[in-house]
Amino acid sequence: RDEQREQMKFQGLKARMTLSYLIGSEGHFGQAKLRPNASTVSANLDDSPLIMSDSDIELLLELLINTSHRRGKDGPGGYSSATFTLKYILFSLRCLLTHLKNQQAIVEKVGPKVNCLLIKALAEHALDPENSTLDAESAEYACFSLYLQSNYGFEEISFLPSSFAPPGQDQEIEETSDLATKILVSYLKLSNIRPAGRHAAEQLLLRLKYLNFKAETKTMVSGFPPMNAVDLEIDEDTKKKLKSVDVGIRTHGAKPSIEIFRRAILRSRKPRNGTETKAPWNNLAMVSLFPSALQAVQQLSYGSIKVRHADPIDDIMIANHIANSANGERTESYNFLWTWEDKASEIQRNLERQTSQEGNNTSLFNRFSRSGESSKQSPILRLSCGMCSADTTVV
Repeated sequence: RDEQREQMKFQGLKARMTLSYLIGSEGHFGQAKLRPNASTVSANLDDSPLIMSDSDIELLLELLINTSHRRGKDGPGGYSSATFTLKYILFSLRCLLTHLKNQQAIVEKVGPKVNCLLIKALAEHALDPENSTLDAESAEYACFSLYLQSNYGFEEISFLPSSFAPPGQDQEIEETSDLATKILVSYLKLSNIRPAGRHAAEQLLLRLKYLNFKAETKTMVSGFPPMNAVDLEIDEDTKKKLKSVDVGIRTHGAKPSIEIFRRAILRSRKPRNGTETKAPWNNLAMVSLFPSALQAVQQLSYGSIKVRHADPIDDIMIANHIANSANGERTESYNFLWTWEDKASEIQRNLERQTSQEGNNTSLFNRFSRSGESSKQSPILRLSCGMCSADTTVV
């Protein structure tokens, strides 16, 4: 029975991976045909077939480890070293990470381990693309996945081990080899780098200073799946090559405001000239809900059809502007109105006061109000509310 259970778990993972290619391969942030409701709560519902179970996450990590090191697995749910290609695994991971619940679940369960494997694969490709097991496309999958996961690496959960930290990032680290910066710079120098991969690498470089690099590789190898520290570390030959990489003079990106991470935010179109000047928060067709300001950036960042950027993009700076706008400050708002979801009750009271004067005591905004009052848990954990319509903004 145990053998049958293990086999069924692995078959379940393969089915999830197959679905990921069908559902998560386009229309999401960093992909072709970006949908207007990408990254919203309504696009990340709990009933999505993309959502991974704990066993899916563990088995995918094990598969990524074994495939990266050209190893197979014996026993129930086993496979040979030639069964899967690394490109196949990275593409599936990239597609699975289009769902925000998968991003958070992977980060909380195995985040630093997955990130080590991703940046390790990227390093091998960047330094020796001719002999790499990756091509330009799969390198993009690795870098963009790393970029998506970095959104959760600013606070308690470590993004990468301390050996990857940039100099001066941590007072406790007196000297580092600056591995992360050198790997990303090496990747950016490739002539065949793809646009989404370039954006991901540039954003990672801008935010490296603010990410958490406090984990230690030797403490990351416990639990399932079984692994050795060497599986997560950059090998000595690669380190020697990285020593000669000149990173030049680099500028840090904007420092993130604490408000951009875990506070759900509402976005509405600005009323057109000649129409009412009040925010139309009671019109669900004009309102989108995002789990955080940092997630809301994705529709205004790479591949955006809503905003055209004259200057280089800095996602953190955009998120800070969004948060400031929600706080009522005069700042760049990207032609939208913003407010925090937890202000919904106050907004509704004002709307009901207005509509009662017009003889109408009903407000379409009550669903936002209830979601803001019902729970104090992380907005990302409340992705099942599904109250937002697809954003049909035309800018």
